[in-house]
Amino acid sequence: MTTASRGIITVIFLFIGLFSYAQKGKLAGTIVDSKTGETLIGVNVVVKGTTTGTITDLDGKFILPLDPGIYDIKVSYISYQPKVLTGLEITSEEVNRVNIKMEEATVNLQEVVVTAKARRNTETALMTLQRKSAQLMDGISAEQMSDLGDSDAADALKRVTGVSVQEGKYVTVRGLGDRYSKITLNQAEIPGLDPNKNTVQMDLFPSNVIENIVVHKSFTPDLPASFTGGHVDIETKDFPEKFNLQFSASYSFNNQANFNDDFITYNGGDTDWLGLDDGSRDVPGVMQNAIDNEMDPTGNTAPSIMNQVFFSRDQLNEYTSAFSSDVVPQTEPSFLNQSYEFGLGNQTKLFGNPLGFNIALSYDNDYSFFKNGNSAFYEAKMEPSRLAHYKQDSRSTHEAKLAGLLNFNYKFTNKHKLGITFLRNQAGNQITRFRSGPFPYESQSHIADVNELGYLERNFISYQLNGNHVISGLNDLKIDWLSSYTSSEQNEPDLRIFNTLEDTTKTNSQPEIKTNNGPTRTYRYMDEVNFDNKLDFTLPVDILGNSAKIKFGGAYVYKERTLEQKTFELKPNDATKVEIGFASYLEDKLIDPETNGYNGYYYETDINDDLKQSYEGESYVAAGYAMIDLPMGEKWRVVTGLRVEKSQIDVRKMIFNYEGRDESGPELEETDFLPSVNLTYHAKENMNIRASASRTLARPVFQEVSSSQFYDYQEGIRKYGNPDLERSLITNLDLRWEYFYALGEMVSASVFYKNFDKPIALRYQPQTVNPEIIYFNSYKATAYGFEVEFRTKLDFISALKNFQVGGNFSMIHSVVDKPADEVETINEIRQNLGYDELEETRPMFGQAPYLLNAFVKYANKEKKWNVNLGYNIAGEKLTVITKGYAPYIYEQPRNSLTFNVSKGFGDHFSIKAGVSNILDAPYEAVHHFDYLNNANDGDYNYYSYKLGRTYKLSLKYSIR
Repeated sequence: MTTASRGIITVIFLFIGLFSYAQKGKLAGTIVDSKTGETLIGVNVVVKGTTTGTITDLDGKFILPLDPGIYDIKVSYISYQPKVLTGLEITSEEVNRVNIKMEEATVNLQEVVVTAKARRNTETALMTLQRKSAQLMDGISAEQMSDLGDSDAADALKRVTGVSVQEGKYVTVRGLGDRYSKITLNQAEIPGLDPNKNTVQMDLFPSNVIENIVVHKSFTPDLPASFTGGHVDIETKDFPEKFNLQFSASYSFNNQANFNDDFITYNGGDTDWLGLDDGSRDVPGVMQNAIDNEMDPTGNTAPSIMNQVFFSRDQLNEYTSAFSSDVVPQTEPSFLNQSYEFGLGNQTKLFGNPLGFNIALSYDNDYSFFKNGNSAFYEAKMEPSRLAHYKQDSRSTHEAKLAGLLNFNYKFTNKHKLGITFLRNQAGNQITRFRSGPFPYESQSHIADVNELGYLERNFISYQLNGNHVISGLNDLKIDWLSSYTSSEQNEPDLRIFNTLEDTTKTNSQPEIKTNNGPTRTYRYMDEVNFDNKLDFTLPVDILGNSAKIKFGGAYVYKERTLEQKTFELKPNDATKVEIGFASYLEDKLIDPETNGYNGYYYETDINDDLKQSYEGESYVAAGYAMIDLPMGEKWRVVTGLRVEKSQIDVRKMIFNYEGRDESGPELEETDFLPSVNLTYHAKENMNIRASASRTLARPVFQEVSSSQFYDYQEGIRKYGNPDLERSLITNLDLRWEYFYALGEMVSASVFYKNFDKPIALRYQPQTVNPEIIYFNSYKATAYGFEVEFRTKLDFISALKNFQVGGNFSMIHSVVDKPADEVETINEIRQNLGYDELEETRPMFGQAPYLLNAFVKYANKEKKWNVNLGYNIAGEKLTVITKGYAPYIYEQPRNSLTFNVSKGFGDHFSIKAGVSNILDAPYEAVHHFDYLNNANDGDYNYYSYKLGRTYKLSLKYSIR
C-alpha cells in the first residue's frame, strides 16, 4: 500500500471517529396541525415531571437526547390541546421517531393522554405528506428505492403512479412527452444535457444521494408553470438525526454484455474509466491551428474551406495524418458491471447550535451490448416492399459514472436555518456501432457497412444556498429563499462515421468509399449555465375564524447555452476501393505529393457550414405570484392564486458575414397569466376528494427554435430547428379521491383532462435526399384519462402478515388534428390507389395510452429479510411524425420485470441479489402499414433490439 493510500485511509477513519462518539438515545419527530398538516414552530416537548425538553424548529422538527429507558412525553403549544405520550421506549444510540398531530384548543383545555410507540417509516412519512398536501402529488422514498434495488432516479420513478421513463433516462408523466415534465433539484431548476430534449437526464442522480422524489400533478402558483404532466422534485439528503455510515459494492452480469469476447469497441482514452475524456479525441493541434490562424471564416481575404485549392498537399497530408486511424470497431472481452457507494452523515454542535452534514459518493462502470438488432429507413412511397432498407445492427456502450454530494445545514436558532449543497456528476459513455444492409436511397443490390465510433461525456455541477427564517414579530412570517448556480457540459469529441458501399451484382466486387455520403469526423460541444433565484413569503392569518396562509414571492431563472460543432469530411479522389480494410487504407492512401494528380484522400472542412450547425442562446423567466391557502371549517380547504411569468429566449447563429459575426436569430418574448385553484374536501380523517383547475405552459428549448441543424448519429438522421416555433398553453382539470385507510396503506382514483394550444412535435420528412426531422407546432390537442393506485398489507391473513402488494394503472387518450394540407395531399394518392382515406387525427407525440406498475413485497424486520418483485409497462407511444406517405413511427410496449431479495446479518451487514429485465422484451419502434390491402400489410421495424438480463449481487456495510 502506498503512503498516499495509507494517508487517505487514516484521514477517513479519523473523520469517522470524530463524529461517531458514543451517543445517548434520541427521541425525534415532527409536530403538525391535525387539520392542515402544516408544521408547528416552537412547540414545547418535555419529559413529564421534569425540566428536560426542547422545542420544535422552523420545520416543525425536534430532537431530544435521552438516556435509555421508558418515558412519558408532554407536548404543549399555545392555542392547542396539550398531549402526553406514555410508554415511549428510548434505546441506546438509536433515533426513536414519533410524529405528533395537535388539535386546536377548545374552551376547556384538557390534557390528552396517548399511549404510543416510536415509529420509523419513511414510506409512511411520504404518504402523510401526500395526504396533507395542497395539491395532487405522488412520490417515492429512499426506503422504497433501496427495497426495489433502484440504482438511480430514473429507475425509481418507474414505480410512481402515471410515470414512465424513456431511453432509460427521460421522464414522462401521465403518458405525456418529456417536454411536459419539469425537473428540479431541491426546488431549483437544473439544465438538461441533451440539446434535443426539454428535460433532464435522470440517470445522473444515484439513489444514495436522494431523500425522496415528489411528483406534483396539479399546479399551484408557487411552482414553476412550465409543466403539464408533472413537476418532479428530487430532494437530496438533509439533516441526519444521528451518525450514519454506509458502504456498498455491487457486481452484475448481463448475459449479452459481460464476459463477451465479441464486445465491439475501439481504442479510447486513458481516463475513460472515470467518465472523462483525456483529450486524445480532441481535434489534432495542427488542424486546430490551421482553423484558428490560416482560415478566414468570412471567405473574404482567405479561404473558408480547407481543400486542395487553398492548401498544399503537404499541408493537407500533415493535417490529415494527425487524426487517429481507428475508424472501424474492434472486438475485445468485456468485464463485469461494477457499482460502489459511500455515504456519511451526522448532526453535531457548532457554537452550541445544530450542524448537520451529508457526504455521498458513487461510482458505476457498466457495459451494454446487442448484436442482432435491425433498423430501417423508409422513402415516401406507398409499398413497403420498396421501402424497407433493413440493416443488421450491433451496438455497444461502455459507461462510467461518478457522482458526489456534500451538504451542510446549520440552525442559528430554532427559527433560522441556512443550507449549502454541492452536487457533482460526471459520466462518460463510449458508443460503438456497426450496421450493414441496403443503404437508403440506393439500389437494393448495394450493401453498405456503416461504422460509428462515438464518445459522450456529460458533467453536471450544482451549487445551492438556501435559507429558512421565521419572524416572530410579524405574526410568524416565514421567509424561504434559494439561490442556485448550475453548470452542465456535454462533449462529443471525434464522432467517426465511416460508410462503404458494395455492388453485390458485380463479380469480385470490393467495398468503395461512398462519394456522396463520405466518411466524417464530428466534434460537438455544449455548455449551459442556469442561475435560479427564489424568494417566498408565507404569512399566517386568521380569516373568519380559520387559520389561513397567504403566500407570495418571486423567481428569476437565467439560462445561457453555447453549442459548437466542427465536421471534417473524407474526400477521396474517386470511389476508391477499400481492398485491405479501413485501417490500412487510411495509412496508405494519403495524397501523393510527387504526382500531378492524386490517388488518395484528405480531410476537408468548411467553416461556414460548420458554423451553421452551432449557436448561442440566452433565456430568462421572471415570475411573481400570490396565493392563499384557506381552510373553511373542518371539511374544506381551498388553495388559489395567480402566477405571472415573463419569458424571453434569444438564439443567435454562429455564422459570419463580411461585417463580422451575424447575431440574427429568433427572439421569442411572452408574458403569461397563469391562474390556479385547488379544492380539497376532507370527507373523513384519512379521506380526501380533490379538484383542481389551472393554466400551464410548455416552452421550446434553444435547439428547437434555432435555425441550426443537428445530426443525431444514434438515429442516423438530421434534425432542424424552427425559428417560428411558439410556446404551448395548456388548460388542466383534475379530480381525485384518495383514502389512507391504515398506516402505509391507501387507495386512490383520479380523472383528468388537458387541452393543448399549439403543442410542439417532430415531423419526419423522408422524401428529401437525406431524411430529416424538423420541429413544428400542431394546432390543438386534448388528452384525458384516469389513474388508480393502491397499496395494502396482507396481515389480515396470518400466513401473509409480512406481505404488501400495490400497483397503479393509468389510461390516457389524446387527440391531435393533423395539418389539413398534409391530409389532403396524401388522400389524393390514397384514392388513386384504392386505399381508405387518411385519418384526420393522431395521438399526441410521446403520449402512452396506458401505464401499469405493480409490486409484491415481503418484509420481515425481525429476521431482516426483504423481497420485492416489480413489474411495469407503458403502452405504444408515437415517437416520430412522418410528413410523407410512410406511416408514423411508434415505440412499442415492453414488459419489464425485476426481482430483488436482501438479507441483513448482525447489526451492520446486508447482502442483496437481484435480476432485472427478466423477460428480456425487445426494444422496438415500428411503422404500421395497416392500410394496404395486400400481403405487405403489417408492421415494419424502424428499430428492434434486445439488451439481455442482468444479474446483480451487492454487499453493504452500514452504521446507523
